[in-house]
Amino acid sequence: MAEFVAFDPNVEVSGRVLKAWIAGTEHKVIPYLEAHEIFHVQPEAWYPKQPALNALRKFGQVSSLFNAGLMIPQHAEFPPNIDDLETAVNLLDQAYHMNHRSGEIGHYIVKAINERSIVMVCENPYPCEFDFGLLHVLAQRFKPEGVEKIEVNHDPDEPCRKTGGDSCTYHIVW
Repeated sequence: MAEFVAFDPNVEVSGRVLKAWIAGTEHKVIPYLEAHEIFHVQPEAWYPKQPALNALRKFGQVSSLFNAGLMIPQHAEFPPNIDDLETAVNLLDQAYHMNHRSGEIGHYIVKAINERSIVMVCENPYPCEFDFGLLHVLAQRFKPEGVEKIEVNHDPDEPCRKTGGDSCTYHIVW
């Protein structure tokens, strides 16, 4: 699946996720949401995902979606007791499913965990920039003790949603 195309037309997204988009874009995404008939976003409410993705796509044509991804952990529902990077990436798919419902939504898959790296496959309709922001903030927040520098890199040798692939692969390296 390409970016911005819901896997299932019945999928809904939590208002918490939309609140993260709003915070990450300094409220600039609101007119785009409203243009797709999403008004007065409430954290406890559920919204159709495809119109939300359409709004995000239009907004992404004029601004970066990286910051919207950065805000997801602050606003979306996450499992409790995440205190290290390995746990954070292993529970990311669960968190994703806590914030989306009613059909096939995709997945966040940990492909490999090594001593100094993690390979993460993001198989969902969100854009690369968005997932890059999400993984970046998790890597920074849960950076292993004693590590000064941690990087998130998009794997150029794997499929990419931006070019019609079903997923994007990221390497978290320290």
